Amino acid sequence: SRNNSFFWFMFPDNNDTIWLAQLLDGTFLVNNTPTYYSIGTFVIGIDVSWITEQLDDCFPNSNSLFYISDLNNRIIYSKDTSFLNQTLNELYTSEKDSSAGSLLVSRDGITYHIWQQIVNNDIVLTLLVPVQYYNTQVWGQLKMLIWVTILIIAIGLGISAYFSLYITRPIK
Repeated sequence: SRNNSFFWFMFPDNNDTIWLAQLLDGTFLVNNTPTYYSIGTFVIGIDVSWITEQLDDCFPNSNSLFYISDLNNRIIYSKDTSFLNQTLNELYTSEKDSSAGSLLVSRDGITYHIWQQIVNNDIVLTLLVPVQYYNTQVWGQLKMLIWVTILIIAIGLGISAYFSLYITRPIK
């Protein structure tokens, strides 16, 4: 809980749903007199497996990892339930990529780029994408760029040869 009014929790039998609850209370005007009332609790269940499916579609074959954690980096959602209630610092070793200036983390010989987004000042969405996935994507794009460049140069040479003959043939 945070500030004694916002809670998130999971039920062990359904680890694909995270439940968020907020106590609805406050001071309201009753007959022009400020009066404190607790209206009740607002509860919502989020199917976080849908989020992970969307991310898997964005990064196919990347073995990316997705976590939901609190502000102390304590994991409150993971596909692997053995990671729950651990911190990201306990699971991964951090390193700074001096060439890109980005933060990388490692585990079991795999290095990941880490992306984190704070949601509603209480929950942190963390996405880890293997560096190898990015390297494969960059090399694929670089190869495509080289082939397109070669094609454009070949077409340019062909057009210039054609126009050169087109212009010089009447002069001869």
